[in-house]
Amino acid sequence: MPLTDGSLRTLVAATTKTAELKEISQTVLHQMLQALDCIADCGIIHRDIKPDNILYEQRRGEGGRPYHHFFLSDFGLSQEMVKAITITGTEPFMAPEVVHRQKQTPKLDIWSLFVTVVWVSNADHFRSGCWKKSAKEIHPWLRQISMMPQFAKIRKMASYDPNDRPSAGELLKAKAWIPVTLPDEQEDSGSIDEVAGSLSALAWQGGKDPTSGQGPLKPTIHSNSTKAAGRRKPRVEVRNGASDPAHSATVSLRPRGGNASNGGYTC
Repeated sequence: MPLTDGSLRTLVAATTKTAELKEISQTVLHQMLQALDCIADCGIIHRDIKPDNILYEQRRGEGGRPYHHFFLSDFGLSQEMVKAITITGTEPFMAPEVVHRQKQTPKLDIWSLFVTVVWVSNADHFRSGCWKKSAKEIHPWLRQISMMPQFAKIRKMASYDPNDRPSAGELLKAKAWIPVTLPDEQEDSGSIDEVAGSLSALAWQGGKDPTSGQGPLKPTIHSNSTKAAGRRKPRVEVRNGASDPAHSATVSLRPRGGNASNGGYTC
């Protein structure tokens, strides 16, 4: 993986405008769904999705327009689905099934990505408050936050039952990163009380389930040199087929210990 400009945490810390944070959260959601879809196809669960493990670099597209290209990093806690049983991760971002020692699947990464999006947008002042609560206190809080109108297209990512959560591929088909248009749009950093209302205000945008949409993305696998280590390792870059490179994500994998036969991957 090339050297980067920083992590999602440092990017958010340097961003003060709500509109910019909203754009960052949408881009992170889109690009990380591509990365999670790719590793899920490989039978791998990351198990520690959080702002510190999402790196970025500033790039320029056509016409010199700047954009952020995000990288999913730190596969130190990742595991194959058949071997993922231990409680691991970072508490505010842990899925319920991890805390309760239930079966682990790629759906736990979906929960953690939702938490990351909430953290970026700072809905209900989550960014500072999440570190003051236990995971069991955070889970119902996140369910409440998921009822806020701006999360209408992705609220199922915060379902307690992993079987009720859409997969990364399903969310990509539904174009879940495209924001909901609200009549009187609230600031993403507002509180739950400010957006509480009738159930009709919380209905699925356009009456569509988030699992409807177009076909899945296909990863392109190729080699890429690392600036830091000076050696080559496989890189998976997933693009949506559009000409705009802002809508792509990179996830770098190499066998742990340099041996693909041990079934583990790290970054």
